[in-house]
Amino acid sequence: MVLLDSNIPNIAIWSFEAHITVIQNTSPLTMNHQPVIQCKTLRQCARIIDMNGKESLERGDNAVVHFSFIYKPECIKEGMRILIREGRTRAIGIVSQVFLNSNSQNELRNNTIQNDFMQRNCKTIKSIA
Repeated sequence: MVLLDSNIPNIAIWSFEAHITVIQNTSPLTMNHQPVIQCKTLRQCARIIDMNGKESLERGDNAVVHFSFIYKPECIKEGMRILIREGRTRAIGIVSQVFLNSNSQNELRNNTIQNDFMQRNCKTIKSIA
């Protein structure tokens, strides 16, 4: 949840691009990894979509990385600082670009999330019965 002035448009985004630097790692960051993104009060998993042609990122590597949030859109803006963590791997970065998605993409993603939720709950109910 974000508190905004009524004159400011509420824009929640699904994906963004950030310039990141890996500070510490035990395993490399690769495509389709799902690290936790922290930015101010935001904390959510995001999938790594693209790493500007690099296969993996090790300690000390810099890259422009495209992330996509997994569970819900978030209010994030260009210039915000982020912390990326996965296990003992840590990286810092600055949001360089945000991508506004169309409603059809958001609806598709929401339907996928709802279907996954229903499948997990149905399995739980079947195992209890």
